[in-house]
Amino acid sequence: MPTLEASGFGDRLPTQIEQDDAKRFLNILEKSRRPSGAYTFFFREIGSHDAPAEVHLDKSLAEVLRQLLAIIAHGQAVQITPIRAELSTLQAAKALGVSRPYLIKLLERGEIPFRNVGRHRRIKAEDVFDYKRGQDAVRSKVLAEMLRDDGL
Repeated sequence: MPTLEASGFGDRLPTQIEQDDAKRFLNILEKSRRPSGAYTFFFREIGSHDAPAEVHLDKSLAEVLRQLLAIIAHGQAVQITPIRAELSTLQAAKALGVSRPYLIKLLERGEIPFRNVGRHRRIKAEDVFDYKRGQDAVRSKVLAEMLRDDGL
């Protein structure tokens, strides 16, 4: 499955109008939260006289939508990658926030599994995200130790 560029921004940041739209939608989302954490919306097609369609979002789906809107509202672009996708080395490097040559070194050291497709390397998105979570955990642990050592 390919990487999806969310929001139709392509290679650009959201415009001020798009940011404002995201802020409005985020505000509506926050106001429609039920005590269970789920959300209920009523949508009506523009120009339609039919009754609005009722849409329920469970807590986890609503949280993904909330995060997406918050990022766009702050003027940042978004990229969505399905977990089961296979990434090129360039896509994986972008997801990790590292250079492609550095990623290649990680692959060659066996820190992230990959497979060869002809002359190209393919990395499961799930493996990239697992590596990232591991690195984040190590970074958090080191920071906590530094703060503890400094008495903070």
